[in-house]
Amino acid sequence: MRRKIFTLIIFAGLFSNCKKYEDGPLISLRSPIKRIYGTYSLYKYEVNGTDSLSLFKDSLFNVLKFFYDENTNTDGCTINGVRIDGKTSCLVWTWKLEKNNTTLRVVYSSCLTGLGITSWPSGTGPFSDKVKPEWKILRLTNSELKMNTNYNGKEYLIDLR
Repeated sequence: MRRKIFTLIIFAGLFSNCKKYEDGPLISLRSPIKRIYGTYSLYKYEVNGTDSLSLFKDSLFNVLKFFYDENTNTDGCTINGVRIDGKTSCLVWTWKLEKNNTTLRVVYSSCLTGLGITSWPSGTGPFSDKVKPEWKILRLTNSELKMNTNYNGKEYLIDLR
């Protein structure tokens, strides 16, 4: 009996130090990249701790789609749709996971035009044309992605669900 309790205490100690994301689950059966793929709504957007979700919705559509593009062998993200003002916005990223899957680094960023898309100039902070932020992943589950980054001296926090 003592041996089982001792073994349980050892495993609990080991796993408590192995948590990858500050606010994430202890164990997951899906790889981090597979948990990122999907469509999320922007639940929270803070700039220096201030709720700025309405500012984001004024500039971009608040749905982000993370995917793998087999044609280019890259991981991508699109933010395209109709903004609050009725105009279409479209931002496209390619990205990579780095630093033991704790950082999502944007490799390429562009406001997409052409291909039948009439996109208005749009963006806010790190979500802009040719901006390549590094996002620290704080929480990553099968249905939630929470990240933060510093851009132009400001702290940005996003919560996607």
